[in-house]
Amino acid sequence: MDGSYRSNNQFPENIGFSDPNDAQIIDGGYDENGNEVYYDASDQDQNRTDILKLVLYDLNSAIAPREIRLMAIHAALEEFDHDDEVLHDEELDLRADHILLQKLTYAMCIDPGSTEVGYICSAMESVYRAGRTRLAQSFHEICDALLPLFVEMIRPP
Repeated sequence: MDGSYRSNNQFPENIGFSDPNDAQIIDGGYDENGNEVYYDASDQDQNRTDILKLVLYDLNSAIAPREIRLMAIHAALEEFDHDDEVLHDEELDLRADHILLQKLTYAMCIDPGSTEVGYICSAMESVYRAGRTRLAQSFHEICDALLPLFVEMIRPP
């Protein structure tokens, strides 16, 4: 998607080199010059967390114009669209559910039938692929605000 941090290389992959005892060998273990390459997996986890924080910050900050909101929602959709429960738990820990609820409430006030509402609901569905315990905690935190929005969505015009 055009608003993606990954596709625009605004947040490049960070491969860290470290002591061979603390890392795992990847890509056959050698770079293009024949040197042994070590990869520290904690760098990848930190990189993903940094990307996620940036995506959520942009999503939370995007208010107007509509195109900026849509770009932030598309970036979030791309980041959230995976099937790793642990990563979805992390997204919920960083309050992605609260940010998406805020965006959904705003979008429903402006135009309840808009594609923006659909995109936000898709992002919520992605985030809610988390583990059952974290999902229950999230729903408990925001259900009082979320349920009326869902009822409004399914109510006939």
